[in-house]
Amino acid sequence: MSTLTMKISFFIFIFQTSFFLSGYAFDDSTNQPQRYLADKDDAVRDLFTGLIWEKTISSDELVWSRDAEMGSAQAYCVGLSKGGYLDWRVPTVVELQSLVDYLGTDPLKFDHPRLWTSESHFWKRKSGLALDLKNGFLKSYAAGSSMPVRCVRGDFLSAPDGDRFVNDKGASLVMISDLAERNGLEQESVYARDRWTGLAWTRGSNPGMSQANAEKACQMLGESWHLPTVKEMITLIDYKRASPASNGTVFPFTSPYHVYFWTATPAKQANQQGFLAVSFQDGMIEPIFESDSDACEKPKCFVFSRCVNRSK
Repeated sequence: MSTLTMKISFFIFIFQTSFFLSGYAFDDSTNQPQRYLADKDDAVRDLFTGLIWEKTISSDELVWSRDAEMGSAQAYCVGLSKGGYLDWRVPTVVELQSLVDYLGTDPLKFDHPRLWTSESHFWKRKSGLALDLKNGFLKSYAAGSSMPVRCVRGDFLSAPDGDRFVNDKGASLVMISDLAERNGLEQESVYARDRWTGLAWTRGSNPGMSQANAEKACQMLGESWHLPTVKEMITLIDYKRASPASNGTVFPFTSPYHVYFWTATPAKQANQQGFLAVSFQDGMIEPIFESDSDACEKPKCFVFSRCVNRSK
């Protein structure tokens, strides 16, 4: 067996037996060596996530339908038999975002239009969420809008049920928080470890500050603490919730302006420079440019931050 084959088999085994993603899957770039493997019949396997993708997107633009109506992205994926596989589906936000190369070094040269995801906006039930693979922005579009889809197969990259967030001793933070609230006690853990991704997070958030100061605040926590990439941050979002669109017990949501959170991922549009921010109100991914600080409206004037550690 060749060294490359052994590495591939190892990665496949890891992803079949663990909730955890490779930490490299959270990088802004997707240009890691030996990440992608040609599969069967116009399909590509991502060794960092274990997912198999269509190499080419749908030739037709399709609508979004929760019930997989004829002519929808959902119906297209369900009916797909590419590579001899019959279990294709529309990807989740986290899954599709794993293909976005925020540094513009995409080794597969994927074509980059907006593509449908399987998820919808919490307050706009007759809409679907679509990700722009050119810039990584996530927005809500009316379900009747037409755009392509890239189908995926493999285990869902979605948060597991049960006690996902634990403290340093492995105890459920939801259970601890509930007991503390009922008994009038302070919560002892300032960090939350995510059993699904392996990431450790600060539970509290830094108050509104510039993106540069947010990065410094995270670095002051010590080695390996950093401001999250947008791919790390989006793992905290649950699109079945809103205000907050995350676990409000583990990560308190305390202010009507407690909405946007900085990431370390750069945002580029025309001649503007800035960084991507994630809304914890509804999970959208939006850019905040340097020019926004001159004439902005709340809540984009007051952006929060939270720190993450891949090795803690």
